[in-house]
Amino acid sequence: MAPVTRRSVQAGSGVNATKIVHRKTRSSRASSQASHAWNNADDDEDDDQNINGYDEPSDGDEPQVSIEGPHGVAQALHPLRELAEKVGNEVESFAVALDKFVGELPVSPGERYEAAQELVLEFKAIAQESVTELRKTHQRERDAQLKEEWSKRANVAAASISLTGAKSLAFGKGSGLGVSLFGRKAESVKALRQWEQEVDVWELFRLILEIHFRPHDEVWQEEKDRELSSLDPPHRYTPESQLWDRFLIEDDIAKERALIKRWLEETADHQQSNLAGIFEELEAKSGAGKGLWAKGWVNTREKIKAEKRLRTWPRASEAIQPQIRRSDNEDLLVTTLDPDAMSRQQRTTEKPDQFFERAFWIACWDMLRRGKPWNEIRQWCEEHGQGWRAVIMNKAGDGSDVLSNAAWRKMCFLASQSGCSNEYEAAVYGLLGGNVKAVQKICSTVDDNIYAYYNGILIRQFDQYLQKVAPNSLTACSGGRALVDESFQDPEQAQQAITDLVIRLRSKPNTQAESVQPLKIIQSYLLANETESLINTLGYAISDLEARTRADNTEGVVIQQMRPLTDVVMPETEIALDSNALRIVSHICIILSSLRGTSLEDDLERNAEENVIVAYMQKLREAGKRDLLILYASQLDRERSIEALGHMLHDVTQESEQIEMLKLMTDSYHLDTTFVLTQHLYWLVSTLGIDEETNYRPLKILEESGERYHPGQRIKPDFLPNEMTQRELELVRGLKWFVLLEGHWDLTFWALSLAMRTCLINGRVACALEIVREHPFIDISRRKSHQTIKRAINIMEDTVPALSEDGKERRHLEWMKRQARTYYELEQLMMVVEAMAQWAFHEDPYVSKLPKPTSVPIGLKQAKTEVDEYMAPLLNGILRNSNQTDELRDFEQIRKMYLPEIVIAYQVFLYTAGSLITRDCFLESMDLSVSVANEKNGLAAALVVAGRMRELVTSFAYSSKAILTLKATNTKPWRAKKDREGRDPSIWDDEQARGQKIHSQRIWIGNRKEWRIIPWLRLHGDPELPVIVEEWYETREKMQNAFGFEWGAVQEQPGFPPTFSIGGFAVMLGLSRQLLAGIIGAVNVRSDFIHAYDANLDW
Repeated sequence: MAPVTRRSVQAGSGVNATKIVHRKTRSSRASSQASHAWNNADDDEDDDQNINGYDEPSDGDEPQVSIEGPHGVAQALHPLRELAEKVGNEVESFAVALDKFVGELPVSPGERYEAAQELVLEFKAIAQESVTELRKTHQRERDAQLKEEWSKRANVAAASISLTGAKSLAFGKGSGLGVSLFGRKAESVKALRQWEQEVDVWELFRLILEIHFRPHDEVWQEEKDRELSSLDPPHRYTPESQLWDRFLIEDDIAKERALIKRWLEETADHQQSNLAGIFEELEAKSGAGKGLWAKGWVNTREKIKAEKRLRTWPRASEAIQPQIRRSDNEDLLVTTLDPDAMSRQQRTTEKPDQFFERAFWIACWDMLRRGKPWNEIRQWCEEHGQGWRAVIMNKAGDGSDVLSNAAWRKMCFLASQSGCSNEYEAAVYGLLGGNVKAVQKICSTVDDNIYAYYNGILIRQFDQYLQKVAPNSLTACSGGRALVDESFQDPEQAQQAITDLVIRLRSKPNTQAESVQPLKIIQSYLLANETESLINTLGYAISDLEARTRADNTEGVVIQQMRPLTDVVMPETEIALDSNALRIVSHICIILSSLRGTSLEDDLERNAEENVIVAYMQKLREAGKRDLLILYASQLDRERSIEALGHMLHDVTQESEQIEMLKLMTDSYHLDTTFVLTQHLYWLVSTLGIDEETNYRPLKILEESGERYHPGQRIKPDFLPNEMTQRELELVRGLKWFVLLEGHWDLTFWALSLAMRTCLINGRVACALEIVREHPFIDISRRKSHQTIKRAINIMEDTVPALSEDGKERRHLEWMKRQARTYYELEQLMMVVEAMAQWAFHEDPYVSKLPKPTSVPIGLKQAKTEVDEYMAPLLNGILRNSNQTDELRDFEQIRKMYLPEIVIAYQVFLYTAGSLITRDCFLESMDLSVSVANEKNGLAAALVVAGRMRELVTSFAYSSKAILTLKATNTKPWRAKKDREGRDPSIWDDEQARGQKIHSQRIWIGNRKEWRIIPWLRLHGDPELPVIVEEWYETREKMQNAFGFEWGAVQEQPGFPPTFSIGGFAVMLGLSRQLLAGIIGAVNVRSDFIHAYDANLDW
């Protein structure tokens, strides 16, 4: 089901850290200079610096990764590289929720905060739905995978050897080791675990909003005062539990730490194996199954009993004890079974009992780590015959009414430092007493280390609070630990401490890889209260990533370059490569921007923030979620939204989808639609480079031919290009946006003409032809005119009437015609080319077929009619006028590139048609010469500039020769037609011309002494046609330089009219005066070199 957005309502890795590009945080809290760098630090530096009273300086050096060459870059960016097509349907649910949020965003800060909290809860619910759905089919595989990971981290496999030396049961029944997943199942389990982490991330972000982004207004203060008033004033007999509640209300930093500590406890079951799985794994490794918990030190007890049967047994208080050795080595066994025996006697137990001891403390640690209440822990211990262990943790229970537990915490702290049977026992005591070092020794995950820090710092901070409100409770037990530490109360130092911790975790071998996973990076920024810096740093990482991949980037991602590219790959790049992580940060970015209420003033910060949203938009586009682009574009600044959408519409191909997106842009989100489409067109045309294979003459219509039907050339049957690139297809489709856009007559035809001009100038004829096929002028004119003047018309028809007597409508129609003329003329240019292709398609099989058919094919005749029809506007002159300099420049280039080839091809076409269809085409060739000579249409100038006038006139000579040849060989009289205006080939007939006075022409050749008189065709009823060329020696140099050849002598050939030759440049003297004048005028010969006069001479 499609998302219910405003549309439907209206319609019905990098393993080393680099410096963070730090962004200024909110004014309500201090800015941390430490957030300038998530640096690496010494592995030896402890996470509990200054917590246990040690003064251990940190290493400020910042190792970086140097990447050389493209292979190094690819290797650094390889981890967790996810393709955008993996974006699921959940993104639509996020978009629907966000659309509702931004569409109904309240004005007051308090209401905005409440709306943001509700939105985050909705995001969490969406992620939770995905978790629930995936757990239905992949819960077992997920649990097995987590058990395997836990077993490797816990390092308990070596303790599974039994007393009898049996084989290890580490891989026995119930063990998660060896679980391997492949294919879709592996991807599904991975997705399940990522969604579980996302649920936790959204909950953490909700806490951060509650702690740091809630407006500290009167309502907030009233709630705080009300909570404090519900508690009794502190006094020396106040129970510690009440002091703890007051402590969390009064101290905002303590409250934050307590909330995050509780969050870390809740996430342990999501991101690590659950308790049941841990117990099963321990039972499997022990070899005793569920009997593991009921055995106790059974093997050591049996060994002691056996020794007691053989000797007298001393009291436990006696100094000398029996020397009993372990079964598997020479270590001494304890001689008593009390819990303190191992620490007191400095002895051990049998190996299975040692494993049991370790396993039990592991179970206690994991229960405490998950925040299980003391009653639940006590019940579990009692059920397994180890109630005494629950007793020592009793003081950690909730709801204790004792006056102070400070002494008990101190004892746990000291116990964790020495005398423990294994590191897990020490960790349990350390967790209860606040000894971060002891806990840290068993921490193998990022969250465990962070939990150890928050637990320790919170205990120390509470003890410090007790010293202020109940100093008597700490007097006897504060020795050995410095309780007074002002850094506990300083928000800036507290934030710095978390930053330093994350830096150290990124350098430790057992947490290095995990700490740079995308969601863990997000989590680290949230914990450090550096959410804005996360967005800013990610914006820089996206900029660097785009710069590295720009050579391979064909999609036109609009990413602002923030700085010169370096060889250092930022860990935050992993977020940019992970679609889900990028989605999370993008929505966090929009939420914070909405809470802020205004755009960032700093350009770099604003560009970095918008880089995040634009990068997510690109992921959506790649995943086919194009209808969501406009929602996220509306969250950008106006210029950036125009630019971003303008680069992301090229693969929207369905007309219905285009119409829908136009409505969204215009009606729902009120974007500048015309600017977006204009930007889109500019980007599309910018991707069309010059086709080097076709330029400078992109259109090659003609080829040499020796057939008698052709004047030395013919129109190639396959000259029309038909292959188009992907970019060309996108340009053709991109113009559909303007056609579908309601109204905007001038913008539509401007876009069409710009696309056509760009294609033709760059030699992309196939694309230009496809444009006019997909967007015919007459269809566009009728559609847009109906939207503009409520009447569907072809604006280029001369019979278009004015719609009002006052002339206003007539002036408007004239304006519409001017706006549309360029595209109309460019369409005519392409239609001529296509008509010529149709002619060649029909002509080639006709002339090649033997014997030759007696009748001309209908297709050939129709093609002839179409060529003449589309050629007429070109002969009258096209692309001559414009008010824009760039457009005039394009016109000149297009005329130079295409008109010479088309005009010469048309002359060849007329010659061939005269031979195949009707001899009237030879006379039409004479008309063509008149049109070429007309200075108003600029055809002669285009031919001269292109250097192809000689080629055209040579073809004219073939037509003239054909007229005489046909007259001499054809006995059928040539009957004049009404529209010939006196033109008739019989003027070349000597018998008819003898004795008659006709117009003739004199031409001086060389030394003015040699001249000829020839018949002159009477064209268009002009009696003043004789031409004489004088001042020969003065003009010859100009003509020679212009045409690049030597003047020759007069030639006469049988059956061919007298000509003068210019180095093979045969100029038929039967040409019109206008053409000859045009040829000479094109090279700037003075007009007085040409004189016309009547010469009434007898033949």
